[in-house]
Amino acid sequence: MLAVNIPFFATALLLVIVILIADTRYPVLRDIKATGAQGTRGSFSLGRVQMAFWTVLIIAALVKLASVNCWVIADKAIDAKLLALMGISGVTGLAALTVDVQKDKTAADATARLEAARAAATEIRSSLAQLQGAAAPVPEAAAAISKLQEELAARELQRNQAATEIGRTTRKAAAEGFFKDILEDENGNSLHRLQMVFFTLLTGLLFAAQTLALVGPAAQLPTLSEEMLGLMGISNSLYVGFKIPGKSS
Repeated sequence: MLAVNIPFFATALLLVIVILIADTRYPVLRDIKATGAQGTRGSFSLGRVQMAFWTVLIIAALVKLASVNCWVIADKAIDAKLLALMGISGVTGLAALTVDVQKDKTAADATARLEAARAAATEIRSSLAQLQGAAAPVPEAAAAISKLQEELAARELQRNQAATEIGRTTRKAAAEGFFKDILEDENGNSLHRLQMVFFTLLTGLLFAAQTLALVGPAAQLPTLSEEMLGLMGISNSLYVGFKIPGKSS
């Protein structure tokens, strides 16, 4: 039985090595670097790791299937649910990337607003100091001081709002370790991430166990139940949904 499964394990090991080597040069398993994080490597992406996980398992399963069928894969040997699973994983990775790009854009815009508000507030304080330092302020000066104080308050509000926006949309600047990266987001521990990891591992282990049991020339790739496919879809949707920052008040 072990000899029959050598193609599966050999293919899986080879693909893992190739992916890990590729990740040292390209962000295969990682998020794009956050804005302003030059010189650092992006954190590990749960969506990309899941895509790699299923890519390794399904390709290894195809090699195992071909090996027990005299290196021929029959028509309809691949169940449509596996294609749906790859679609869910791929869409999750793409959606997560889109959210990250939008986060970086929002954070950059907020940073620009913060700097503009800070510069304007500095100018207003300088003008206030000049007016308030006058020996005998005239009524017109008092009105100007009042107006400047109102403008200063408005600029301070804009600065605080921009700072809040930056804190809400700024991503991790660099990797903090594989498990910490995939299980935590900017707010700390994330139940939805743990849920996605759990369902991915559970489904993957069931698929691998059924693949290892394949024997005979009429073998086909194992299929997934609609319930398991639904669990994967729900957990992946929650992962993407929680990545989207909420609107600030």
